[in-house]
Amino acid sequence: LTLLPEDAPGKCMDGTPAGYFLEPATSNGDSGKWVIFLEGGGECAKKEDCDTKITTTLGSSKYFPSDAAPYQFASSDQDENPAMHTWNRVLVKYCSQDLWSGTVDQPSDASYGYHFAGHLILSSVVEHLNLSSAEQVVLSGASAGGIGSWINVGWLQRKLPQAKVVVAPIAGFYSFAYPYTGPGAQPGGLADFREEAWPGHVQLWGSYLEPKCAEALGDRSYACMLSNYSRPFLDVPAFVVEAQTDKVQLQAHDSIPAPKWNTEEEDYVKNWGANMTRSIKAQLREGDGRFSPACYIHTDFSKAGPFLSGMTYGQAFAKWLSGEAVQLDDDCGILCGQCSSVLV
Repeated sequence: LTLLPEDAPGKCMDGTPAGYFLEPATSNGDSGKWVIFLEGGGECAKKEDCDTKITTTLGSSKYFPSDAAPYQFASSDQDENPAMHTWNRVLVKYCSQDLWSGTVDQPSDASYGYHFAGHLILSSVVEHLNLSSAEQVVLSGASAGGIGSWINVGWLQRKLPQAKVVVAPIAGFYSFAYPYTGPGAQPGGLADFREEAWPGHVQLWGSYLEPKCAEALGDRSYACMLSNYSRPFLDVPAFVVEAQTDKVQLQAHDSIPAPKWNTEEEDYVKNWGANMTRSIKAQLREGDGRFSPACYIHTDFSKAGPFLSGMTYGQAFAKWLSGEAVQLDDDCGILCGQCSSVLV
């Protein structure tokens, strides 16, 4: 574990220094190649929710482990991460609860007395790593870290003009929530992601927004927090790893109970999955890649599955990064993908 210097901008919620784990490149030819992986772990927008975070790793580095193995796109396992297992791999710990967007470095009553500084933490980590000679940088992350990789990748590209920067979020493709309100609806526990809630989140966290997006969307600049609205304004190649029926989006933000579902719930999930597929296809550019199975999972992508065209997400990404076209989606309906036996 490397903790950032005390005077570095960007602290955990409770003011303790943020930190990261670095595994240096294991192959000489890869010394200029970096993957920065942003950890996930929800978000908080209400004081009572935020208060519960500061006694955990999600709000304080006091609880960080001294050692942790980077995983998924930052893994050293060749089967898990064929493209980048020999690169410099960085896992940045998530302790800001602001989807990696925040710039609040002076706590006040307006911020419940907390720092919300995810954007500043990433900025300080990038400074600390000294990436001036980086040739290739993949910004990735899972869940909140996936959302955060979209929020920050335009900034990162401008910061490192000499490098080829790409974004590869896992379970980070989000739109505004339109929760299920029919019989059996169960409010899910994570922050309110309906459109009307976002201006408050952005204000609370002091969120960094992609400037081109914010300028174009004007009064709706808060929409730049989510990739369904920000993608057109980001000039970086993207590879999206996203379940067609994202379990956390459906249960924690859209009030769908855990299966088995009644007819109304199943209809909602079918429509939701169709909308997700449509949004990803609409927003991704020519040359972008995707891996979108018909599975009911959130971040559970691994070498054990799901599979599309016989490939895992890691194998599909490796193929895409090498220059091949990779746009993989299931088209069988819902929950019918080749999801690994453990993750159904």
